[in-house]
Amino acid sequence: LYLGLALTWVEPVMALGPLEKALATRKRSPIVHLALSKAYFGCALDCVDSNKAKSYAENAVKHARIGHGPLSDSPFAISTLLFAHLGAASLNADTRDNHMQRSSELAEELSSFPDSIDAAIARFNYFIQTNDPEAAVEVMRVAQRHEAVGQNFVGKFGAIAAFQVGNYSLADQFLETVENERGDQREVWQNVIKIGRADEDRETFLAAVLPTLDKKIESGYLVEIDLDWAVLRLLGAPKSETRKLGRYIEQEFKQFKNEHLRQNTHRGTYMAGGRESELIRQQANSKRLLTNTYFILGVDSLANGKRRQAKENFQRAVDQKVILFYRYHWSLAFMKRLERDPLWPRWIPNNED
Repeated sequence: LYLGLALTWVEPVMALGPLEKALATRKRSPIVHLALSKAYFGCALDCVDSNKAKSYAENAVKHARIGHGPLSDSPFAISTLLFAHLGAASLNADTRDNHMQRSSELAEELSSFPDSIDAAIARFNYFIQTNDPEAAVEVMRVAQRHEAVGQNFVGKFGAIAAFQVGNYSLADQFLETVENERGDQREVWQNVIKIGRADEDRETFLAAVLPTLDKKIESGYLVEIDLDWAVLRLLGAPKSETRKLGRYIEQEFKQFKNEHLRQNTHRGTYMAGGRESELIRQQANSKRLLTNTYFILGVDSLANGKRRQAKENFQRAVDQKVILFYRYHWSLAFMKRLERDPLWPRWIPNNED
């Protein structure tokens, strides 16, 4: 069981074997069924074969229902079932309405658990899926008042939702609860919010950001490194700096034994000056990797003044439907920002073909 849970968020397909073994010895265990639901949900989000993805999603719903039965008053069980229905709704147009109706009921049930991180994240994603970022912001504002809730998740998801609705001051307030992790994880998110606000002098902003790059590389920092690269690109940093970061990403991820993590080397290669077509080819077997890839391509297009192409790439990232990935949510947020101002950020000249 513990092995399966550990593998779920890294390699969900590999999690299925250990969890099925756990189920063989504990067939009536609701916890094992809920764990299997999460693993199948992860498989559904990552699988590029639409028929297999639908099958994974159906299994996620099946196991979540079984686990939810004896634990119907548990926010963990309710949120697991809600995510399973959201995944199935995103992958199967024929049954979408039924899954979304059940999702609505479960989201309402979860409103009774304001101190649960599971409830907060599930309701947040439900409202994002129903195109109601204002409600998602409110979920995180309520969650922020409860110390029992994981404040890093609340701060980050709250900041992204506030960015979506254009409330940058509130986004900054959310980020005050995010703890730094091996460097300045909070600071890079704050930099993205500043770019969203776009009211600072670009050269002054860039001059403040550049000195932090070498420190991050020296520290072995990898958390949120894609966002650091995005900030540098959108501020017009010299290619020598953005490519230096790309080479660092390439070298660091090569050290991982896990194949999925090692695939991140290809994004580093692209950031260091590699070809777009090669990057997409290398990431084509995983929707999680493609989500990150299209976000990066969207940022690159935007930095080059090709805003129409940027929106198309951000839309491709969203179309992967990996709803728990930050890059999925950032892609949505950047699309919303471009809707509010088609020339954002205005220090980047337009360069449409």
